[in-house]
Formats: sequence, C-alpha cells, structure tokens
Amino acid sequence: MLLERTVIIGNARRSNCGLGFGFVVCLAIAAGAVYLGIHGHDWLGGALATGALGSVVATFVYGRESAKKERIEKNTQLQSPSRKK
Repeated sequence: MLLERTVIIGNARRSNCGLGFGFVVCLAIAAGAVYLGIHGHDWLGGALATGALGSVVATFVYGRESAKKERIEKNTQLQSPSRKK
C-alpha cells in the first residue's frame, strides 16, 4: 500500500514538473519567434512558432493515446479471470 502511494505521488510530481518545464520552453520559443518577427525575420519566426506548437500538440496526442492504451490494457486484465490454482 505504501509503495503504491509512493509511486503514484512520484508519478504525479514528475508529470507536473514535465508540464511546467514544457510551458517554460514553449514561452521561450514563443518569445524568440516574436523577437524574430519584430526584427524582420517573419518567416523564420513563424516557422519557429509553428514547430513549437506542432511539437506540443504531438506530445499531448501521444500522451492521450498512450494513456488510452494503458487504460484498455488494465481494464482487460481486471476483467479476465485469474488462473491461480
């Protein structure tokens, strides 16, 4: 019981740290894109912003699919009868 709780708390902390660091990185990239746009490099700034947005969206989609797969797998394991003798 204690081990499971420790794992859950650790996973939650790791998840929150990842979200925070991802947010900071996205803000830095957005600031760089705005800076480039202001200083006459519109296409480069737009490409930088598009790439950052695309990578964030791809990460969230991957995370959703991974979580969905894991839930389906756990549900299947819970529904299958135990074969202990």
